[in-house]
Amino acid sequence: MKSKTLSILIFFAIPLTISLSLIVSYFSEIPWLQEIISPDIEGINPDSNREFGLLENLQNLYLIIIIFILAFGFKKKHHRFEKTFIKVCLFLTLFVFLEEIDYGLHIYEYLYKVDIENVTKIRNIHNIDRATMDKNIIVPLLKRLVDAGIALFFVIFPLIAYKFRNLYIKFLAPNKWSILTVLVMVIQSELAHWLEDLGFDKKGTLHTNISEFRELTVYYLAMLYLMEIVHFRKLTWPQSLYHV
Repeated sequence: MKSKTLSILIFFAIPLTISLSLIVSYFSEIPWLQEIISPDIEGINPDSNREFGLLENLQNLYLIIIIFILAFGFKKKHHRFEKTFIKVCLFLTLFVFLEEIDYGLHIYEYLYKVDIENVTKIRNIHNIDRATMDKNIIVPLLKRLVDAGIALFFVIFPLIAYKFRNLYIKFLAPNKWSILTVLVMVIQSELAHWLEDLGFDKKGTLHTNISEFRELTVYYLAMLYLMEIVHFRKLTWPQSLYHV
């Protein structure tokens, strides 16, 4: 019972509480609360406003925690497959982190008071179409791919992993409770876009970036998954590979 309660707390209650707190604060139309989530800083690139807010910096914090988890795991693990998997995840996380912080451009422009007319137009790879095309193509495509990947890996995979005897499959299979965290993503995404459609973010600076709320929970889920891989999974201990 304790294990079940703890799992519900970690995989559902905590991420739901965090996301709802952020969403309610941003859509409250209370200026100082909106400023905490995504500020409006005069004189800087409008696309960089949210980079200084709590929402984006929580994402960065999760990514930094993941980097430390993986660095520790790379030192701790000895099996070649485990080390290779962790190395790939570490490389991808570092890349995502640099993309998230626009490679530090917003900090540089803020500190050196770069005029808006002179800011760098292409700030990262995943948003390159915003600076080079009239119509966004890459971002919607990436979102669909990420959504499909999450559904397959964190919902379907853990439900069918028990049918396989292969240790590598069982080692990689996410915890079944991850499905609750995916449910949190759906709830917060629907709520945030519903509130946006109702016009509650008129004074906010997220505008077309409402998906940042869901993105935060994606990183939270990745953090839980990799923490379990590093601390509770080991290929030489078959009996501990798959947690129900």
